[in-house]
Amino acid sequence: MDSEDERDMKSQHDKSKSPAIEGYYARNGLELRPYEGDEAGTSGLFDQEEIRTDVAYYRLLRLLETMAGFHKGYTDLSGRHRQRYESIRLRYFRFARGLLTIYKLPSNDKELDIQLYLARWNAHRAMSSGELMQHIASVSRAIELSPDPKLQTLLLTGLPPEILYMIMDFEDKSIARSFGATCRRFHTISRSYIFRERELKLDHGEIDWVRSERPQ
Repeated sequence: MDSEDERDMKSQHDKSKSPAIEGYYARNGLELRPYEGDEAGTSGLFDQEEIRTDVAYYRLLRLLETMAGFHKGYTDLSGRHRQRYESIRLRYFRFARGLLTIYKLPSNDKELDIQLYLARWNAHRAMSSGELMQHIASVSRAIELSPDPKLQTLLLTGLPPEILYMIMDFEDKSIARSFGATCRRFHTISRSYIFRERELKLDHGEIDWVRSERPQ
């Protein structure tokens, strides 16, 4: 339910079985997508089933809110790009259409039918049918008000160099390396931060000398 690429859904579900929820938030404390902080907080739970249920809840909310956000004009720090939208749109409509079909069919236990359907999406017991239908209705209203997604036009690569240098002033060397690995322009900017300091370490007997200095 979490992946924005259908091919990654199974592998991400398998990873969610571990109590350690890895991700950018866990490493940097910054949410790139909704509820990543809440999802990371589930790693402190002891009951494995409770972890899986809470993770499924936040990931289901993330799908619904991200889909609505594309049509409202705001989502998260991951950006509103065409490729991402198409992946989310495909998954959302497959999920919503199947859910609405089950909801309209006569049944002696509608809640059970919906939970069985959610289990196919690795989201069983994530939320009640009533809460889920409210979220679906909210997404439908957002699409009705703005049928075309509001894609992002201003990109990080479009910012002037001085702004990018100011951004890098707040980051450490590991971020500079990741930043520089994205494209040639960012690689040029990140070099001055990656090699800003150098570490010299000499081991001689019990002497362990570490010195960091700026290159002249």
